Amino acid sequence: THEIKAKIDELCARGHVIRPHGVVSNDAALAVLSRSDVLVAPTRDDLLNLTVVEAMGLARCAITTSLPPMVEGLRDGQDAILIPSGDAEALSGHLDKLSRDRPRLSTIGAEARRSYEAHFTLRAHIDAMERVLHEVAQGSS
Repeated sequence: THEIKAKIDELCARGHVIRPHGVVSNDAALAVLSRSDVLVAPTRDDLLNLTVVEAMGLARCAITTSLPPMVEGLRDGQDAILIPSGDAEALSGHLDKLSRDRPRLSTIGAEARRSYEAHFTLRAHIDAMERVLHEVAQGSS
């Protein structure tokens, strides 16, 4: 939207580097993400944004919308920043705050990585499935 473009222009004028990349391959996206400070993924309908999970795995702060599946897997202000869908003012406000608070970016990124390890890796999924199967087996005996 115009508000987001204006905020990007304002931040760039203050010396920040912001580059919207559009559609790129997965490898290219991961390479860009690994060099980025923050991922902005303001989706309106993506129920589980895998790009956000990838950002978490790379210890990057992600700003995404507070849709139900994301709200269940993320902790606002701790391992990600959640904004209402379509709220350009909230998005630009968080970008502005984060541009002036590098320690907070690092803290959220580090917590995002811990959450990724605990909930989103293959090992975490296998462990969760084993727990469920164990509970089911105990309940049927």
